[in-house]
Amino acid sequence: MNWKNKWIYTVILIHIVIALTYSGTTFLKNMNDSIPASPVGNNISYMTPGDHFEQFYRYSIVKNNILRMNFPYFSGYQYNFEDIGNFTEGLVFFPFSFISGMLSFVTGDILAYNLMALLSYVFVGLSAYYLVLNITKNKGSAIISSVFYSALPFRTSFLYGEMVYGIDLCLLPLPILFTEKAIESNKKRYFLLLVISLFLISTANSQMFYYYSLLVSPYFVFRFWNYLNNKKLITKDKLMNISIIIFGICMISSYLFYILKLMSKSALEKGQDFSELFIYSPEIKNIFIHYSGNEKNLYIGWTLLIFIVFIISGVWNSKKYLKERELLFLWFFIPIFLLSYILTFGPNFDKYTGLNMYKWFFDNIPAANGTRTTGRIMAISALLFTVILGIIINFSYNYLSRTKVGNKFVIKLLVIIVCFSIILDFNYLNPIMVKVEKENSVYRTISGTKNRVLAIPFQHEADHFMNASYMYYSLIYDLRMFNGHSSLYPSKYREIAPILYPINEGEFTKEIWRNVKNQGFKYIIVHNTEFEPRVSRLITAKLINNKYLNLVKQDKGYFLLEILDTPKEAVETFQSIFNQYINIGSESSDFGSIHYFNNWYAKEVYADQRPFRWTKSNKSSLVYLVDKKKPISAMEFDVKAPLAGTILKLRVNENQYTEQPIGNGEWHHITIKLAEQDKPYFFVELEINNTFNPGKTDSRELGIMVSDIIVK
Repeated sequence: MNWKNKWIYTVILIHIVIALTYSGTTFLKNMNDSIPASPVGNNISYMTPGDHFEQFYRYSIVKNNILRMNFPYFSGYQYNFEDIGNFTEGLVFFPFSFISGMLSFVTGDILAYNLMALLSYVFVGLSAYYLVLNITKNKGSAIISSVFYSALPFRTSFLYGEMVYGIDLCLLPLPILFTEKAIESNKKRYFLLLVISLFLISTANSQMFYYYSLLVSPYFVFRFWNYLNNKKLITKDKLMNISIIIFGICMISSYLFYILKLMSKSALEKGQDFSELFIYSPEIKNIFIHYSGNEKNLYIGWTLLIFIVFIISGVWNSKKYLKERELLFLWFFIPIFLLSYILTFGPNFDKYTGLNMYKWFFDNIPAANGTRTTGRIMAISALLFTVILGIIINFSYNYLSRTKVGNKFVIKLLVIIVCFSIILDFNYLNPIMVKVEKENSVYRTISGTKNRVLAIPFQHEADHFMNASYMYYSLIYDLRMFNGHSSLYPSKYREIAPILYPINEGEFTKEIWRNVKNQGFKYIIVHNTEFEPRVSRLITAKLINNKYLNLVKQDKGYFLLEILDTPKEAVETFQSIFNQYINIGSESSDFGSIHYFNNWYAKEVYADQRPFRWTKSNKSSLVYLVDKKKPISAMEFDVKAPLAGTILKLRVNENQYTEQPIGNGEWHHITIKLAEQDKPYFFVELEINNTFNPGKTDSRELGIMVSDIIVK
């Protein structure tokens, strides 16, 4: 074993120690049956929804597809409706999803996913080490830079929540490293490796590749312009090597053109809404906070102060302590770093300065409107700063080496101290682990069916984190589901979702039945579980009682319903629904409370006015399940109708109770006296004679406003 290899083993060992220390005991003890959901929290939950299920799906897709004799990146398990063809995201997260897939043949999907998180420390650390070592020729500065890049909170916050960027960062140093190697040696293999590394960035993370190309391209243009003008090299060799790069650019462009084509068919076709960027963009305070959430982590610790002092002092331009190539990197990377770091703030930078710089960037730079999470530009900032930090450390090393205190022991001690201070400063982690359901008998019942499946509840927003849980079931049980979670979701989802959304509320009308049958849906899986996403047990009973649906199987809060070809004979009253509710197992927590049963919008709360809910359509209903230990005598609430001439009819347990005009724009107090009865519920129906549509940005059909209901 030579000394050179000992250094590499040292770097690997350092990052293994960081990986184990940062991951913590909760992560390490549950690697076989749980996946990380958040970098902070330090607890274990069961099937908690979130983006982590989307990432787990993408890292598990290769193995499952190979076993089914599918294309490794087949993703037709989600977004199945109409005739849009199989949904695809391209070679998503390649090569890491492929590596994880191969690893999972030995370890299983869950352990492979978690091992990739641990291995990422080594991958990221080594790539930064080799790049900085190539530039500075200083192992100490290379080790410090690799620790900084690997332990950076921006990276680790993604690593234990979404995986994206957390592992992808290991690719960013490689094109720069291979560019330097290619120019130094003029060897074809480095030109080829340069092309391959760029292609892998484009497949692993096309968004990151976009910012990388946009911001770092001046460096590549300058370096290869100098290469072409180097008269010491043979023209034939230069043309051959450049042709490799041109071929690679064509290959990458073809793939990116394919991704752009997918985007043109998705909801991203028109770009993001600029106003949403204010929600997701970092603020100045995030510079000083260890953990601000995945999208807003800009913390680089005390190294930022070192950078500022280095720049203000002007010593960075000294040829006495830095080589010409190091100065070249500083001249390029310092301004690009500052620009990229400013861009991470998105429209908040405009808000602070009044310059409208990001607004111009968003409106005028092609594809810049494709993301609402500007903090992800930090991936590029992190790479640039890692190189700058390595050069600063090398400058300090060269300076100390010429002083009396700069002996080798002191310098090595300083390297160790700096590494430890970065590791301690960046460690905020206590990951939350989510246990993954091992077996589901309801989903297993229809495993492998090519009929379309709808799971409820689903969200209006196709990329809502609550929808991600279903991706796990669709992949594991080889289903063709309506549900999905992707920023590339088909634009037609926006048309279909409102049609199917009433099923979440237990509505399954003749029109909905015809629609789902025409689209090839055969099954509905209702989630009435102890964890989200879930519908209530009453909604579940309502669907089971529906004449167009038939209960096939139930287990542990999951209900498999078959969509019938011919409606069954069924009595659809609340009493029959309540009977189903008792049959499938009532929930004690349902009794003694109000349930907004049919045609209600979410509660709205505004300053200086009472909370209320809008009724949906002209008929709405609610139910109070009687708790025998808490007898009641009345329900009281207020109603308000914006339209003149509105008349409200009230029925209690399907008997007419009252009818009165309420259409003068004022609040009206309603008291329903509840006499003792044999039924274990009070079913209240509200019917009005007119509804309206607010128009403009609100497309809802609105009835009347109803305040909170008080039971006495």
